[in-house]
Amino acid sequence: MAVVVGRYCVFSHKNKQYSRYFRLSPDGQIQDIGGEGHDNERYWDVENHQIRLFSKDKQLTATFTCCYEEEIGRASCRE
Repeated sequence: MAVVVGRYCVFSHKNKQYSRYFRLSPDGQIQDIGGEGHDNERYWDVENHQIRLFSKDKQLTATFTCCYEEEIGRASCRE
């Protein structure tokens, strides 16, 4: 998990019509960047090399494989 803590991430729908930018805070919360975000993505953790996102009620809402791209300084996540 230490590899992704504090990293800035972007994820989007496969058709790229919607993108979301956020930071994975060390306390397990998602810090929204440039918008209010969504209640379906308020918390995060890592399990089996995947980032898991949780709602404000801490229900699992999404699981992503994530790779950190050193050159551009952000993680690119995909379902």
